[in-house]
Amino acid sequence: MLILLVVQSALYAHARNLTQAAAQEGLRATRLRAGSAAAGQSAATHFLAATAGTLLTSPTVSAARSPTTATVTVDGHATTVVPFLTLSVHATAAGPVERFIPAAG
Repeated sequence: MLILLVVQSALYAHARNLTQAAAQEGLRATRLRAGSAAAGQSAATHFLAATAGTLLTSPTVSAARSPTTATVTVDGHATTVVPFLTLSVHATAAGPVERFIPAAG
């Protein structure tokens, strides 16, 4: 049982890192000057599809963009090896939207 718990903690940590990386990848696409919330959601979803495999189950990605800020949130569940255990993972990345500000003068 101890070995299963050690393996489970490693799987959880890796799933948490993947959700954070996916949120950051989505944020990069969302906060671009020509970016959008849909582009960020798509980028994060593609990142998870390419890297997470079966490590992250039931992933959901949401993105929002206002004139000044962008936010991407990724949720899911880490794969479990310990019976009857469900571990949720959550990551949010936020930042300013790239925009052109003319020089004063």
